[in-house]
Amino acid sequence: MMRKNLLLLLALFVLTLPLHAQVSGGVKGGLAMATMNADVPSGVDNPFKLGFYGGGFIVIGGGVLRFQPELLYTQKGVRFESKSSAEYWRATYSYLELPLMARLQFGINKVNVYLNVGGYGAYWLSGKTTTYTLNLQGQLEENSEDYEFDEEFDNRLDGGLVFGAGVKILFFFVEGRYSMGLVNSKKEGTDKDKTKMSYIGVALGVQF
Repeated sequence: MMRKNLLLLLALFVLTLPLHAQVSGGVKGGLAMATMNADVPSGVDNPFKLGFYGGGFIVIGGGVLRFQPELLYTQKGVRFESKSSAEYWRATYSYLELPLMARLQFGINKVNVYLNVGGYGAYWLSGKTTTYTLNLQGQLEENSEDYEFDEEFDNRLDGGLVFGAGVKILFFFVEGRYSMGLVNSKKEGTDKDKTKMSYIGVALGVQF
């Protein structure tokens, strides 16, 4: 339902644009520093889980206020580390994400600064969990497994808010963003309300 509403909103917006509206597009990619609002047990750290995000976007409009829809592949997840040893556990969850954002852009000549604010809908594509444990020789051993979805337990639809800012020089830009998840990734369980995915992203890109 969330994905259908977002797609409908995008379609209505595009159809109501004047024919002379300026449209440009581009690609971006960068680092996603992800986390989850989980309760962290005693003796465990919860640092950022590093991943990738990237994809394409279009910018509609030519004034200060513009509209920027995107289609991104995003790696979210969580990481837990032992405070007393080198052991740790991480989960990488891959999402197809559709941000819909307003864009405020200001600039002089070929240098522009812009701000983004909006929301996103996403679909959970796949996942992998990896455990690193110490063996008898004191070496880390890796054990990875593909995540198997349970339709009664897992919520594969996600949504939230996006805030960002960037600097564009000629065709190239660098930007940062904060994606705040508002939907829990679990439907059931005692910790189901502690499974919202968020990330801080830093990306480089080209806008044509």
